[in-house]
Amino acid sequence: MKYTLLALSFLVFTFNLALAQVELSPNPWIGTMEEVDLSDFWSEPIAHGEMTNTSGNPISVRWELVVISAPEEWDFRVCDKNACYATGTLTNWDPANNIEEPVLLGVDSSGLLDLHILPRKVAGTCEVEIKISLTGTPSTVITTGVYQVTVPTGVDEVSVQSLRIFPNPSSDYFALTSAKGVNKIMLYNVLGRVVRTFEVAEGKKYYIADLPDGMYLAGLIGRDGDVLRTMRISKRSLRP
Repeated sequence: MKYTLLALSFLVFTFNLALAQVELSPNPWIGTMEEVDLSDFWSEPIAHGEMTNTSGNPISVRWELVVISAPEEWDFRVCDKNACYATGTLTNWDPANNIEEPVLLGVDSSGLLDLHILPRKVAGTCEVEIKISLTGTPSTVITTGVYQVTVPTGVDEVSVQSLRIFPNPSSDYFALTSAKGVNKIMLYNVLGRVVRTFEVAEGKKYYIADLPDGMYLAGLIGRDGDVLRTMRISKRSLRP
């Protein structure tokens, strides 16, 4: 009996070891998305991954998306070799809800397992897991892919210092050389009072013709509410 139990234990161990031979690469995925345009609500950076069957047998794979932490505004979606799924889709295999799209991998074959991040104009960092199991045993997790992705503000000191107001002096409108990273412009008079607030967009002009002539301070406000830079602008009416 003892030897029978040992043999059964060894078989179970060997079976579980075989199941475990599904590799995700890279794992963990850790990186910063430097080129994300946070002025675009539909920006969708991608953390590319790959899933490989090393079990020696064809397999039918189920994945499950689990968000451990992320800014509440962020959305996520998974793309595998079958499809790119809509945000809010947490798995490719849930027969109870009519979701049956298993990833079929032959021996030594691979398929993509990409995590798409939709930051919705908000910088931050997330930790997301994609849990892998077989469709026949969906509650048994084979391996877990970890994705740690940072989306920075996209505005560094060099780019902020390169911003310019033009024309300056101005009689009616002014503009910025770039709107990257700037959410608002707050215009102050010499007494420190806010006289005008502008929502910023690329290529937009800002109207000041109705303001009294004089010197003003333009505060460039980032998306997190911080003052990125303050610049002087002179309002000067055209003389006849």
